[in-house]
Amino acid sequence: MKDKKFLLDFINTPSPTMYEYRAQEVWLNKIKPYVDEIHEDNYGNVYGVLKAKRNITDNTHKPFKVLLDAHVDEISYIVNHISDDGLIYPIKNGGSDIQLALSKDITILTKKGNVDGYFGWLPIHQKKDKTASLVPEVGNIFIDIGANSKDDVLEMGVDLGDPIIYDVKAKIFNEKRIVGKSLDDKIGCYINAIVLQTIYEEQIELPFDLYVSNSVQEEVGCFGIQMLIDEIKPDVALIFDVYFDTSNPLIGDKKMIGTDAKLGDGVILMNGAAIQKNLLKLIVETADASIIKYKIAQSTGIGGTNADKTFLKNISTALFSIPLKYMHTTVETVEISDVEASIELITNTLKAIEYQHDFRYLKFK
Repeated sequence: MKDKKFLLDFINTPSPTMYEYRAQEVWLNKIKPYVDEIHEDNYGNVYGVLKAKRNITDNTHKPFKVLLDAHVDEISYIVNHISDDGLIYPIKNGGSDIQLALSKDITILTKKGNVDGYFGWLPIHQKKDKTASLVPEVGNIFIDIGANSKDDVLEMGVDLGDPIIYDVKAKIFNEKRIVGKSLDDKIGCYINAIVLQTIYEEQIELPFDLYVSNSVQEEVGCFGIQMLIDEIKPDVALIFDVYFDTSNPLIGDKKMIGTDAKLGDGVILMNGAAIQKNLLKLIVETADASIIKYKIAQSTGIGGTNADKTFLKNISTALFSIPLKYMHTTVETVEISDVEASIELITNTLKAIEYQHDFRYLKFK
């Protein structure tokens, strides 16, 4: 596996939705040697551009752009209220599962620096009468940072709107898995960075301009990718996100999920309304020719990823994924072999895309 240090440094650098800039700096420092340009927009989206290297003999040459994207933001909380006795009441920033919060260590990212704390709760001994069935929810969960008053909290630098993340570090588990928070979808950002590194090291000459982006605010509405596609105007979009590992014994009827996927199954290729069929056909043929492990996951609609926004702009779109266990928890888990398969398949797919590649739908057979 290439560059474990970058992987862990990047995943362990905070990137809560709307406050992704710390992790963006780590990622940009990684890709700078491999691209011709670096760009950043007003809301924190960043991307590198690798200009076309292969000679184009067509006299009518015009820019042909391929976008490779993953979202960098992680689910989190936001300081919503500070009580007079110094407790902090948060709201969700993205799809956080509040039931997981109890007793967890947290870090509040403030203008003055990081402030540590933890989620408090009612001791089991005191759960009586009305509190016997008490469940955590927005409004009753609270954070303790060791303050005795609201003034104490403000003096420590905490203010309304500050982002809150779990204080959890990612690690390599049993030499074959990566475990930690925010693998959705920073593992995709890592994969795309290594694809760029591979293109550079293998001196692969692409016939199109390659744009590789870390988009923001996916977890609250896929907002960042919409800004990027309006700015870049790509012809092809290869999106990376994660797919549910279905081996969890608590999952209900797997027939309602669709494709049964587990760690080690390789790359998951989505097929649905957002996916351009000829582009998917090219990717499948590339995977077969490269003997890369994959599965196709079928959807009749859209699945809540950045791909759902790119295809609406009539951009030929594909969605790469890998199985992820325990999504939106502090122990999200992926298999290293799936990560490596994704790097290889995306790299080979880029090599298979020609200048002004024609993916028009009516050519699909």
